[in-house]
Amino acid sequence: MAYTYIDEDRALQQYRDEIDELHDIEICGMSFCASRILEELDPIAFNCGFSDWLDANELTTEEEEEEEDEEDEESEAE
Repeated sequence: MAYTYIDEDRALQQYRDEIDELHDIEICGMSFCASRILEELDPIAFNCGFSDWLDANELTTEEEEEEEDEEDEESEAE
């Protein structure tokens, strides 16, 4: 499986945007970004979800991993 490299800041923003599109958090009539609440209150769950999101979208924030995938595909083709 080939992973596509994405800048970590860009990937995190896309992940946050997806969470915020799917969930609204309202407390005492005030709205909050679900991604911010998750990241602040349970950073481990946020990071695990981010890792799962990267895998599900076949993305990587590590340039070396993308290069390794490309080398593996080339050696398999031979």
